[in-house]
Amino acid sequence: MRSRFVGAACPPKSKARIRGKRLVWLRATRSACPRQSRRVAWLREHLQANQKAHADWVERIAKDAGTWADENNLCSEFDRFMEEHGLPPRSREFTVEALVTITTKVSVPVSARSEEVAEGEVDGEMLARALGRRIGGFRRHDLDLREYTVTEVQA
Repeated sequence: MRSRFVGAACPPKSKARIRGKRLVWLRATRSACPRQSRRVAWLREHLQANQKAHADWVERIAKDAGTWADENNLCSEFDRFMEEHGLPPRSREFTVEALVTITTKVSVPVSARSEEVAEGEVDGEMLARALGRRIGGFRRHDLDLREYTVTEVQA
């Protein structure tokens, strides 16, 4: 008997299973038809390969089009077009420079007659030298001490 399902290499064993739950038919077909299972696996593999190839192609085209837009001063129009169509806009590498504030504690010995005088004796150069000894060279790392706060004085 020929199956009424187009492309079915192995028809299900009974019509009751077809009229019942379709999932049962699919399970029965998979176990009953190794040839059909291999065909589905092959199709899935080729579909995934084609999807990846298509995504790679879109990326190459977008990169080439971005280069063309750069050369023809159409940068903002090109980016707007790409975003409107769900495609990646131009992208390039940038170097970003930032000022970073680092907070650390540094202790320096000071000779003075009181805590207040000791606090007043501390200056930025003293702290820069002490910090430089701690990190292996303050100026060598192109560091700059701009401000500081004395937090504690101990005898």
